[in-house]
Amino acid sequence: MPVQLGAGRSHEARKLRNANDLRCTIFEEFRPFRKRSDLELIDLPSNAMHKQVNAQPRVAVKPISRLRVFQAPGGRANGRLTVGTLTLPCKLGPAGIVHRKREGDGATPAGIYHLYRGFYRPDRLRRPATAIPLRPLRRDDGWCDDRSSGQYNRLVTRPFPASHEAMWMEAPIYDVVLILDHNHRPRIKGGGSAIFFHLTRTPPAPTAGCIAISADAMRRLLPRLARDCRMIIG
Repeated sequence: MPVQLGAGRSHEARKLRNANDLRCTIFEEFRPFRKRSDLELIDLPSNAMHKQVNAQPRVAVKPISRLRVFQAPGGRANGRLTVGTLTLPCKLGPAGIVHRKREGDGATPAGIYHLYRGFYRPDRLRRPATAIPLRPLRRDDGWCDDRSSGQYNRLVTRPFPASHEAMWMEAPIYDVVLILDHNHRPRIKGGGSAIFFHLTRTPPAPTAGCIAISADAMRRLLPRLARDCRMIIG
């Protein structure tokens, strides 16, 4: 029988093509997971071309779209904020959670609210990493709480003739502050103003109706919040 001189080379060439195809397949399979910031980088063994790789990528962390706030034992101003199975202590208004909020009643309004924007103190910290839009606080920022004003429950520029709260203050409670869309559309005069999600005082004390958590808890929570995150109170 005639000897096929090219048979050996053809066989080796097919093995090489198969190995290259497998290498390409492995590379394409794990291409989306090469950023450590998204998922853990998967290191392939040196002999990955010659055996099946069963490495499993780490599951991506899902953004938090819901925060729940409940009353807690020990006083009306004590609350608990739950994120999945995690529970964090928080502070509420001295009147606790109510379903009919009125201006100046010291109560935290029950309901479902969008954390739609926020502020941070640029002289005290860098811009926090979060999907929620933040802008630096300014020294002339205020929030109107005068029910007779056309700017009631709105951000205003100080000096401002009607009653308002100064957002730039010595206490660090507004070093990071997120705004709830409570009493925004429609705005009911006297229905409550300046309901925020902010930092607790030291030592922790009741708010004027807002929800407050520790600076450390806020620092850990902010990067996880989804752009459309809602806070469910009560």
